[in-house]
Amino acid sequence: MNAPHAAVRWSLLADGSLTLQVDPRLRSAMDPWVPLRCPALVAGATTAATIDVQCASSPAPSLPGAPATLRLGTVEARVDDDRARVSLIGPSGVHGTVDLEERRAKIRSPDPTPEVAADLYSMLTIASAFLLGRLRRVLLHAAAVVPPAGDAWLLVGDARAGKTTTSLNLVTIGWDYCSDDQVVLSLEGDQSLAVEGWLRPFHVDAGWRAGRTSETRESVEPSSVGPGGWQRRAALAGAVFLDLQPDSPTEVARLGKADALAAIVRQTPWLMADPVQAPAILALLIAAIQQPTVRLRLGRDTYRDAARLLVCLQPIVGAA
Repeated sequence: MNAPHAAVRWSLLADGSLTLQVDPRLRSAMDPWVPLRCPALVAGATTAATIDVQCASSPAPSLPGAPATLRLGTVEARVDDDRARVSLIGPSGVHGTVDLEERRAKIRSPDPTPEVAADLYSMLTIASAFLLGRLRRVLLHAAAVVPPAGDAWLLVGDARAGKTTTSLNLVTIGWDYCSDDQVVLSLEGDQSLAVEGWLRPFHVDAGWRAGRTSETRESVEPSSVGPGGWQRRAALAGAVFLDLQPDSPTEVARLGKADALAAIVRQTPWLMADPVQAPAILALLIAAIQQPTVRLRLGRDTYRDAARLLVCLQPIVGAA
């Protein structure tokens, strides 16, 4: 690659084990996915796994007619177990491969368009999930918040279940946060679980600040919310499983481990895509739900009432 298009390299994890290398011509299309405060990789540093994204006009390869192993958005992933290789393809022309043994992903993209940006977002998520699995970590579709002088609580739920709104409400009263959408779970040397979050702008209902709902969403810069701030890593205290029921009062109840496991597995759709690492990933999820697990029924009464939300959460946060 010539000098004007020299790749930019970032470290996606605090320990530098997963890195992202990006062709600057694709920078605008990558903005929605690349975490904020993502440190540049030090020259000469060695890493365990890498994602390389380049701008290239090469046509996407045709994939075998077998059903896709995994779909995310409009992107399809097909796993060749014999070759330890994952083929990725999106309708915009973005395509890539993940070499599971070498722990290297290569993504090739045409010039940026909105469709390209959407496919890149899904493809980067899939590639990260496969590589993190090979690093014995798990990418989880969840938020994570950290009470003052406490450890991290996962907020687990489907899209539009209230993860971002709940995170923002708690940040306004002094809680920290790791992420409102994607976190990485890992097992520490002492066998305790840690949560690491990827910081991105919050995407929340445009009426949230006014305490009303709307039909549109807006981007909110993390620095504009406060007084809570971003915390990259924290030990895991437990998991809160969100159940959005606007017409019911907000309340917390204990959640059984079987129901908690079913709910957290739902947020790791790539769990069984790599059969070699699936047992290790499942073991991490099982370890996560050995911590306290509760169901938070979210009603309209706490949509913009952080004080009431805190009252509902205090029994389980105080007991953890």
